[in-house]
Amino acid sequence: MSQLRGRNIELCIDDFGTGYSSLNYLHRFPMNALKIDSSFVNRIAVANLVSEGAIDPTEIIRSIVTLSHNLGIDVAAEG
Repeated sequence: MSQLRGRNIELCIDDFGTGYSSLNYLHRFPMNALKIDSSFVNRIAVANLVSEGAIDPTEIIRSIVTLSHNLGIDVAAEG
C-alpha cells in the first residue's frame, strides 16, 4: 500500500465504522481518506426518535470526523 501511495494513488477505507473496518487499520495502512457508512448518516434524519439512553448518531459521526482530521485524513459521508 505504501508503494501505491508512492505513485500518488490515494487509498480510502469505505464503509468506515461497520463490518471489518477497524481503528487498527488507521495505523497499519497509509490511508488518505475514510468514508463514513451510510448507516450512520441515515440515522441523523431520525435522531429525534432515538430512544432514551441511546447514543446520538451525530456524535458518532462528529467523533469520526474529528479523529480523521486529527490524523490528517480526509473524510466523507455516504448518503
